[in-house]
Amino acid sequence: GIALASRTTNTFQAVIVTDEVRTYAIFGYEWMGWTTHTEAGGDTTEGQGGTPAFVGFNAGNGTKAYEYKPYSQTTYIRDLPSTGNANGVPGRHIFRIDEKILPGVCIRDLIGTNLPLVFAPENGNMLGGTQVNVTGPCFKPGDRIVCRWNTKDSEGTVINENIATCIMPWVEAEGWVDFEVSINGGAFLWVGKFFVETPAVTPEMVWFKDESHHELEPGSLTLYWDPKNITMRSDVKVDISLWGYKEDSITPELIYIDTLETGISNTGQVSLQTKTYATRDNGPVARSCQLGLIMVNLTNPINVVGMTQSPMIWSRPIPLGWYFNEQWRRFLGNNWVEQMCDKFVEDDRWLKNFANELPTCPCLLKQAIVDQGRYAPDFSCDKDKNSQCFFHKGAQHCIRTGMPNHDGAGQQCCYDYAGYLMMTSDNKWGGKPLRAHDLGVLPWNEANKIPTMSHYLQDIMPFYPCCMWQEEQSSGCQNFRFERRPSQDCVGYQPPGGASVFGDPHVYTFDHHAYTFNGLGEYVLVRADSPRVKLDVQGRFEQVNDSPYGEVLASQLSAIAAKDNFSSTVEVRMRPPYAQWRYKLDVIVDGRYIFFDRDPQKNPTLPWSNGVHT
Repeated sequence: GIALASRTTNTFQAVIVTDEVRTYAIFGYEWMGWTTHTEAGGDTTEGQGGTPAFVGFNAGNGTKAYEYKPYSQTTYIRDLPSTGNANGVPGRHIFRIDEKILPGVCIRDLIGTNLPLVFAPENGNMLGGTQVNVTGPCFKPGDRIVCRWNTKDSEGTVINENIATCIMPWVEAEGWVDFEVSINGGAFLWVGKFFVETPAVTPEMVWFKDESHHELEPGSLTLYWDPKNITMRSDVKVDISLWGYKEDSITPELIYIDTLETGISNTGQVSLQTKTYATRDNGPVARSCQLGLIMVNLTNPINVVGMTQSPMIWSRPIPLGWYFNEQWRRFLGNNWVEQMCDKFVEDDRWLKNFANELPTCPCLLKQAIVDQGRYAPDFSCDKDKNSQCFFHKGAQHCIRTGMPNHDGAGQQCCYDYAGYLMMTSDNKWGGKPLRAHDLGVLPWNEANKIPTMSHYLQDIMPFYPCCMWQEEQSSGCQNFRFERRPSQDCVGYQPPGGASVFGDPHVYTFDHHAYTFNGLGEYVLVRADSPRVKLDVQGRFEQVNDSPYGEVLASQLSAIAAKDNFSSTVEVRMRPPYAQWRYKLDVIVDGRYIFFDRDPQKNPTLPWSNGVHT
């Protein structure tokens, strides 16, 4: 038996590769002969039977450990040399192992094992068009792949055994939604979470050189786009089209208007001459759109991505005066600007008065900055990220309510360079109450509830015909400023109370009492339990790490968790010192680690929360 045992061996290799930002582990298995230790019940001569070896690794930074299922501690361990197929090589298994441990190879589906679904990117524009590559199930040529975002399905195509790809449809939602994959009409067994970005916060991939597209007669417009977000190939052709958005019924509509350019090189730049659109007639439906978007897509996607559906990138919502100016003049008359403003005022008067139900604005900028949770920076005027403030000239910073109210409305407050609240009673650039909050409101698929689009249609687009394209003292702008969207003052504003835990540790309560607490363990920091409000905030206190001089007899707050009536459970943990090479803290929402690598995720809204601002 000993002689046979000495000849029963395993042949495998491990390679670790890093660029000091991302780290990958590659395991190559050529032969697995001995799979079980004798102490785990394995045969002493052949190393079989019993409980096979553990297969896995940790992230190397003390944050995560990973068991490679279904191979670890099962007889499937013998399949390692014939599976994986990373880069088409049998037995090659690849993983990303820096923060999140992500397998880059397929795993044969075993019902009930909760196997991971890996996809990239993990986020995309609500309007759709993002190409998402999926790894998890083992695909075969000809498999029918269906990807589902929330309730919206999209058919994909198989690239190889490890990768399938789908084009994201228009997803009427924002924030984290379920992302699922089905093969050949089967159940959606492979599930992950996808972050849907609203058009206002998603990275701008189609944009104009300057602000002249806000004008009625700009002459020439230079349009830019990011060509590598369509495809990495430089030899392809793209189309540029114009789309309109309407909410004339309960169902919102995205309406094709015109193809601005077709079959042009994917260089990332084109010049549009607006006079070429002056004589066009796009019909009454398209012409009724005042708000729209520009889309860039592949001319022949089947030759580039192997699908009939093309990846798409979108502009932010834009006014369509530069395109329809002459058409509106021909069909509505020379006073079409006044007509549009009057129609908005007339329609808005039929709707519910909402401003009196909104929270009061902070009086001063310094109050607004610390009133986090109730308020968050407004993406259109943010002193730290977007100081242009196109719709609020003279403002240095604006805030908006962190979440919409029950009707989907929100408050907006803007502050001048002296830090004082700006009012529309002074000029047209003051903050305004928002009939439709940028985040929308459930169920996100009805008029006035669509994230970003309803907000632009109800609150931003009317500003153009009423105040941007008319004089500030015109009757239309006066009606807009003083009647339909008047700023609210700060009378009755109640600043939030504050409490803190700091040091070793010192506690400062909401009612202004200070004391020191050196306990170890987990304690309730805040508890509210009433018929209307239920809130728990818990803290974990651990002993301070030893100093160079020995043990430190003090404790510190190392983790905190919070949950209210309906919110997610949000936990923030301090990482161990040896795991703080990139991040100092872990943020965990309902057991899921959340990272803030991309700008849209730095102000996330979590399920049923009151908003989170970081």
